[in-house]
Amino acid sequence: MEKEYTNKIARVTDEEFLSFLDYLIGVKGYSEETKKSYGEDVADFLLFLSHEHKSKQQVDRELIRIYLLNLNLENMDKSSIKRRLSALRHFYRYLYTYKDYKDNPFETISTPKKDKKLPEFLSFEEVTDLLESNQKREDKLASRDQAILELLFSSGLRCSEIISLKVSACDKESEY
Repeated sequence: MEKEYTNKIARVTDEEFLSFLDYLIGVKGYSEETKKSYGEDVADFLLFLSHEHKSKQQVDRELIRIYLLNLNLENMDKSSIKRRLSALRHFYRYLYTYKDYKDNPFETISTPKKDKKLPEFLSFEEVTDLLESNQKREDKLASRDQAILELLFSSGLRCSEIISLKVSACDKESEY
């Protein structure tokens, strides 16, 4: 599936931006696809600056925060925001190195952390079915597997914790 572009690049006539795109290909050796991706990301930011009546030299933490807030309000996923910040870091690093900008305001901006997904779990009925199915087994490992399954579901231990569990760690005196 081909990636869709909004063609924001064509709407930006900034000379430093256009020379940055040439730099990506000529100096960095990036592909045309990477150039388009970075170009779209940086162009979006430059259009945002234009809307805010700000120049590239006026970018500071506060302006970046407003931009990131806008991206969040657009429901942009964190991986896309992360990529966009990477492109803007590259762009401002280029401006700092080749165009005598005083600093790179994106260097100190942290990237968003990926959302932690909650683990999927089995319903009570699914656990019951699994335990009952295992009890029907007649091979020599069935009772061992049943004990492991019951420990797994009753204790909340992870599989790796059960694997490394030592018999000496079990409280044989307690009823619980």
